[in-house]
Amino acid sequence: MKEIRKLGHKASAVIAKALRQKDPGKIAKTLFGLKDRDYYFRFKRHPHSQEEITERLMQLAKQGAAQFDQARDADGKSALRILLTGGTGFVGKEVLWQAATDEAIAEIVVVIRPKQIRDRKTKEIIQTLSPVERGEMVLEGA
Repeated sequence: MKEIRKLGHKASAVIAKALRQKDPGKIAKTLFGLKDRDYYFRFKRHPHSQEEITERLMQLAKQGAAQFDQARDADGKSALRILLTGGTGFVGKEVLWQAATDEAIAEIVVVIRPKQIRDRKTKEIIQTLSPVERGEMVLEGA
């Protein structure tokens, strides 16, 4: 980014010389939106130490495991239900596969929207895939 800004300032100097202007900085700002300063980023320190973060993550893991154990029906079988949005996307397909092969999950509900397939040049709708069709494509591995 600095190199691009330097190039912009050099171009402004050439234009200022050609137009016989005394202030190339004004031209740089007007034409390219450049200012004569360096940019830098500062990052805030995290308010918690690494030990505090690790301890909190362990607490959350224990709470999650306890809630997972509570998600059982009267027979002791898993009653865990999953609502998945984005199940037809790249990551969603993998999440869906992992959830489907996990015996602890009793039910998976996937929200799927219809998809319109358009012509690349004319942008006309060629076909509309229903949620059922898209779901079948996901299950087939297409």
